[in-house]
This record gives sequence, structure tokens and C-alpha cells, in this order.
Amino acid sequence: MSKQRLGHRKPQETQLQPARQQVLNLLTRDHVLQAHLHIRLITGGTGNWTRFLGQDSEVHAFAERARSLGVADEQLLIEPCAGNFAENIAYTRLLCPDIGCASFVNKPNSIRRVQLTLPVQWPELDAMVNAPNFVFPHGVSNQIGVLGLIDGMVGDVHRILRYPELGFQVPLAVSDEVLRPWHEQIRQGFDRHLRPSQPVLVDDTSTAH
Repeated sequence: MSKQRLGHRKPQETQLQPARQQVLNLLTRDHVLQAHLHIRLITGGTGNWTRFLGQDSEVHAFAERARSLGVADEQLLIEPCAGNFAENIAYTRLLCPDIGCASFVNKPNSIRRVQLTLPVQWPELDAMVNAPNFVFPHGVSNQIGVLGLIDGMVGDVHRILRYPELGFQVPLAVSDEVLRPWHEQIRQGFDRHLRPSQPVLVDDTSTAH
């Protein structure tokens, strides 16, 4: 992965304090050090897609799935606090501060956002970002559906455009080839995952960086 190292802002220490002790209490330092090479860290509390599914945390479902595929408990680290990509990465860094490289696995439509967040939250990490090779549309979750996926992708583009000015991601140039259909999807009503605090003027294409 070619990593962008544009001017980024490190997260302030105070931004991580509320969850720091809760995260660090999950594991002893010795456990982290011993689980060095074959570690699978599953991170995430509840987010836009999972908060209404009746689970305490996303990680519990993923951990159970990992165990069913033969991953041993000693190879699993669980981080149930993160609520967004920045926290996923920042809390992983708190738990495993000494690792030099890592692979992040996420949804296919979120690969770019994780790539853009890594230089802000963990600039020195040698990181790769990947996703399962889902077949569209048959691989889309029945709980989200194709229309929900489109909503999510429209929201992803909005965040790619707006998060750099908030210090959450590094900038990325977005072409008119992407912006034109993005605006059209918003006109068609796919606006449920836009950032509510940053409304989009659908006729304005000046948001590209």
C-alpha cells in the first residue's frame, strides 16, 4: 500500500484518556507481548450498522466467528470500545504499541477510509488494508441490503471529503467521475449516512481536495 504522509495532526492525549484505562485493563502487558506474531485483534464497540442488532459489541460476534474457524483464544485480543475507524486504530496502538507492521481487514467499501486514517493515528506503522472478496450484490448482508450499502458508500465519500479538515484523515483528491454520481445518489435520497453536522450542497463540486 502506498501510504500518504501529508501534514497530519496527532490525536491529542486527552482525546484518548476516557477509554484508555478501560482498553488497557482488558489485557495484561505480558499477554500482549507473548501474542506477538499470530495475533488477531478484533476491535469495535457498536456503530451505525450494529447498534440496533441486540449485541453488546461487534467484537463478540466476530470473536465467536473466529473461534468457529479454529482461532485459539490465546491468539485473540478483544477491544470492545472503539466507535469509529480512528478509535479502532488508536486503541489497537494502545494495546500493541511495539508492533512494526499489521494488516487491517475491513469492509471492501471502507478500505480507502482506513488507509486515509492510518497516517493520522499511527503514522510509523507499516500497514496494509484489505477486505474479503465479496461478490456484489449477492455478498451484501441481508440485514443491510443493497440500498443500505449505497447509503453507506455515499456516507464514506462524504467523510473522505470532510474528515481531513477535522484532522481525522489525510486529504485525498476526489475526481468529478466520483463526485458526479455521488451527488446524483444524494439527489435520489441516499443521504442517511451523510454527516449531519456538515450538510452537502448537492450542486457544489468544490468539496474535492
